[in-house]
Amino acid sequence: MDVSEYPLNVKESSITISETTGYSLKLSAYGKTNESDSKNQWIDYENNVSTVFSSGVKFDNTTGWNKNSLVLKGRGATATINYCPFPESYNGLPYSVQSNGATFEIDFNPEYVSSEDDILMSIGDTSKAHIEIRATKAAYYEGGSPIIQTNYKAGERIKLAFIFNRVSEMSNDSGLIYIVNNGILERAAAKGAASVSDNNGKIVIGGTNSSIRVYMIRAYRYDIPAKSELDNYMFDNVDDIDLISRNDIYGQSSSITYDGVLGKQDVITIEGDLSEILRNAAAKNNATVNI
Repeated sequence: MDVSEYPLNVKESSITISETTGYSLKLSAYGKTNESDSKNQWIDYENNVSTVFSSGVKFDNTTGWNKNSLVLKGRGATATINYCPFPESYNGLPYSVQSNGATFEIDFNPEYVSSEDDILMSIGDTSKAHIEIRATKAAYYEGGSPIIQTNYKAGERIKLAFIFNRVSEMSNDSGLIYIVNNGILERAAAKGAASVSDNNGKIVIGGTNSSIRVYMIRAYRYDIPAKSELDNYMFDNVDDIDLISRNDIYGQSSSITYDGVLGKQDVITIEGDLSEILRNAAAKNNATVNI
């Protein structure tokens, strides 16, 4: 069958993927190696945020930089980032009356899990409101109790974002805390009664028998829209070029081409006399085809 006899015309659309600007922290492991003279430095120079590695990080085949990520394993292997990602309070007032909100993203993979209770990353002062990222779940705590929690599978790369929405009478998101999982808004919860943080907490990665692989950390001093998290997820995805190219299946005049689809998407080819099926009539006769 000559497939060109039955062209399918569509309206071509485009998608723009861009990083959400205005971040107050961005640390990427892309391009970092254990052979570099600066292997023990992980610094956001623009925002003056530094990382301190413990002596247990050997920068060898067990800990350090590997495949565009930071790998930490062992009780003595930690990385401490001098940054607290929670909403800032004004003049000592609690988060419930502050106006900007905050956003925290972590792109990671929990590997070689020794215990599902291992805390792979702690964000904020653990004696106050904080986030704990474990081998198979992550949660935001206030007063020792989880306010919002998500689960995932160990051994798979995942990108989580916690969005602390500002308090505003003009917004339906007012005061809500979101968890965005791989670019998709997954959960929402109302903030508890406890104050979020005094902003003296830090980000501590590692320090357990389980292993964590960290690709990217990004934070904002405002509540970015959940849609922007999808943009960041796609922007950071190493396969984003391939993701976009899979939609490049158009020919001239915005027509989908058979060869274009065949090369980019899963295709079922139907061969045979389709004239009885495709003809414009109320009744359809049977047609024998090969798939």
